[in-house]
Amino acid sequence: MKSLLFSLFITILTFNTVGKTVYKTEWKSILFNDQFYIENIKNADLRFPMQGLNMNPKFEGKVVKKTDRISLIIYVSGEAGTSEIIRETRAIVFDKKEGKFLGDFPYKYFSKSKNPNKKKFPQPKWVVRSDMVSIIDKQTGLNKTIPLKN
Repeated sequence: MKSLLFSLFITILTFNTVGKTVYKTEWKSILFNDQFYIENIKNADLRFPMQGLNMNPKFEGKVVKKTDRISLIIYVSGEAGTSEIIRETRAIVFDKKEGKFLGDFPYKYFSKSKNPNKKKFPQPKWVVRSDMVSIIDKQTGLNKTIPLKN
């Protein structure tokens, strides 16, 4: 029975990570001068501020490798709402080739409602290619394209 459960867990994990690489060891969150930052574990000079929405931001160790060059460092920025609480996650875009951060943008919105008829929120649309990163977010009106130099 334990073997069956373990096999099921591995199968689900495999399907959930197809097409992306998620790793947890390269980044950490720190509090520095009353500001939360994401920081590279091996190089403290690679530090970028995190945004908090009604709470301290929380890095849960999730990094999504979109290409060999671009990684998205995902964190929870906070929650907002009155009749329905919405959790916002953001992504800090890191260019491994240039060794620099390209910005911090909305990644996903999650409703905390247990109501089966809960409102669906438009999600930010991300496009990551070898020549650019594009984010369109109808919630905030963001329409950003970041060109990548070869």
